[in-house]
Order: sequence, then C-alpha cells, then structure tokens
Amino acid sequence: MVFIILLFAILAGVYSAHADPPAPSGSTGFYRLLSNAEGSDVYFDSTYQGQITNGEIIVPVDPAATHFQTYTLRTPGGDELHGYLAETPLPGGTIILRADLTPQSVEKTGSLTIIADPSGATVYINGTFTGTIPTSGVLQFPRYLPGDYRIELRLGGYDTYSENFVVSDGAETTLNILLNHSTTGGIDFISFPRGARVFLDGTYIGTTPVHAGNISYGKHEARMTLDGYQEWDAQVLTTPDITIPVTARLFPLSIETDTPTPTQTKLDFPVVALFIALLAGALMVSRKNR
Repeated sequence: MVFIILLFAILAGVYSAHADPPAPSGSTGFYRLLSNAEGSDVYFDSTYQGQITNGEIIVPVDPAATHFQTYTLRTPGGDELHGYLAETPLPGGTIILRADLTPQSVEKTGSLTIIADPSGATVYINGTFTGTIPTSGVLQFPRYLPGDYRIELRLGGYDTYSENFVVSDGAETTLNILLNHSTTGGIDFISFPRGARVFLDGTYIGTTPVHAGNISYGKHEARMTLDGYQEWDAQVLTTPDITIPVTARLFPLSIETDTPTPTQTKLDFPVVALFIALLAGALMVSRKNR
C-alpha cells in the first residue's frame, strides 16, 4: 500500500513538472524604484514617469509593447542618477530597482529657498526656466548643486528682477525678493517707407524699424525724417510694462517739373465783337432778300 502511494506521488510530480506554469494575473508588469532622492523626477529613457514620493515610485508597463532601456532621476538640486533596465517585468510581476544618493553627493549639495512677493512670477536660473512662485510666496529646492548662479524673476506689470547668488556646500541659501511695479514701457517705431530717422524727445534713437525701451510713463514727442519726404511728428503716450507700436506713413515732398502745361487760345474782345457784327449783317441781308 505504501509503495502504491509513493508511486502515485512520483507520477504526479513528473506530470506537474511538464505541465504549463499557471498564467500570472493581469497583463501589466511593474517597476518599483526605491530611492532616498525624495521629490526627484523619474524618466524611463526620455519618458517622464512621475516623482519619487515617500521613497519610491511604481511604474506600470505593458511587457508586450514596452521595452525601456534606461532610467534617470533628476533631483531638485540638479543631480542626476542613471541606471539600466536589464529586464522587463512579466505580466503581473514586479521588478524592484534601487537608486540612492550617496553620502558624498549629499554632502556636496546645498539648498535654495526663494521668498518672493508677489506670487506668480516665473523663475529663471542661469537663463533656464526653473519654476513659478506659488501662492505661498516660497519656492524651495532642498538640494542644489554648489556654484555661482544668476536668478531672474519675471511678472507682467513688474520690473524684471535679477541678481547673482552663490550656493555653498551643505549651506542653505535664501533669497528674499520684492518685485517693483513697472514704471517704464516701450515703443516700436515703424515707417512706410522704412529707414526713417527717429527722434524721441529730441534724441536720435535709430532708423525704422527700431525699438525704444525703458521709456518713462507719460507723453513724449516723436519725430521721423527721411530725405525726400515730409517730416512726421506726433505725441506718444507710453504705458508701464507695455510696448506700443507707432506707425507713420511718410508722404513725398511736392516736386516742381518743367513739363509744359497745355494752353488755351484766348480770343481778344475786338475779334469777338467783329465776328458778332458780321453774323448780324448776314442775318439782315437774308431777311431783305425774302
């Protein structure tokens, strides 16, 4: 009896070894990327997948259609971590990855906090768009690479703010910025024909088309001149933080010519009178003959 049970167990094992494995549930696979670089943006190849939140990100993929090769983490401080995706998860399966900032890289970063009023200004650091000041007025970068930088804040109705700053190893850099209401505007001068000399409040600024910037708010005297054309002048009212177009159509000067003008033949009064007398005499002779 024991022999029969053992034989049955062996046969069952052989059958199960050659049978197809059970199909995993679902058709989606997953990458689970763990990292201590909180808030970093995650890219698979060049496709954005989201951010590291609470130390991880889970990225679903279609194993039948998706075959990513690399991953990249871009930290808020400007660091980048790279890795390779050596395999694709099976449907219903998960591949766990790990990408951490090393202690050395943490020591070589500082932090940057921008406190600005009003909110809504766009932030550019070294000419690259970096973010927008939120309604709280505080934009923070917990990790930022040490170095020299230049920041610009731009907001309609306000003067552009710019300054240089330095981020140091392991140090917190805080910038307090107050934007000033703009008090200057701009003028774009255009003329037909082009090439006219432009004077603003008596000062020559160039030939059309030409842009005049940082013009104080209020009325200004504008003048355009071009050889062979009538002078154009007008008052221009500038508006803060707005560039207004000023277009002038120049008219040619009147030019005298030697072209002869047709003359009319004038009959002297005696000649006319003689003609009328002859006509009257002829009428009288005609009546007598009747």
